[in-house]
Amino acid sequence: MEVGKKIVAARKMKGFTQEELSDATHITVRTIQRIESGESTPRAFTVKAIAAALGIEFESLAGSAQPANPGPLITETFPNDSADLAGGLHYLHLLWLSCFSFVLIPFVHFLVPAMLLRNYKKKVPGILPEGRKIIRGQVYWQIGLSLAMLATLAYNLIVVRSMGVSRPVHYLWTYFVFALINSVFIAVALWKLSRGQRATELVTG
Repeated sequence: MEVGKKIVAARKMKGFTQEELSDATHITVRTIQRIESGESTPRAFTVKAIAAALGIEFESLAGSAQPANPGPLITETFPNDSADLAGGLHYLHLLWLSCFSFVLIPFVHFLVPAMLLRNYKKKVPGILPEGRKIIRGQVYWQIGLSLAMLATLAYNLIVVRSMGVSRPVHYLWTYFVFALINSVFIAVALWKLSRGQRATELVTG
């Protein structure tokens, strides 16, 4: 049985959809579709990732014994596999960079990466789960900022007015603290993506 058919059988046995397998392996849905249809031949590390996600042995997909004259099953690469991966990293970079829009569009800046993801998911479907995490993180940050602003208001009303304290907490301080936290969070994510991209270039190049 061809490796693609084996993967289809194992995936269905586990009750996984192609999207769920993509999320578990960080392989794009498009790549999984090409493998299962037999259009492309996977690398060894791709088969290992799929086997691990499905909870089965690598040999059950790749074959328990190597033939005397090895075929292209493990040695050949996807024509577009590296391009998919590089493209996904590129779009994730853009999504993270768009999160800096909180500087110009406070309170609703998360709509910017959301609109970008809506367009990018058609080009690289595999970035959808990670893109949603990015947007959720920005929504949570915005909620945290709003709550902190309300807490600052409550402090100023209660402590300053009731107790006669003459120096209220300025709202800009609250915003700057949260802006710094978000900027560091985004910068770290971009740095990790850059490291991943360099590693990908070394492996695929």
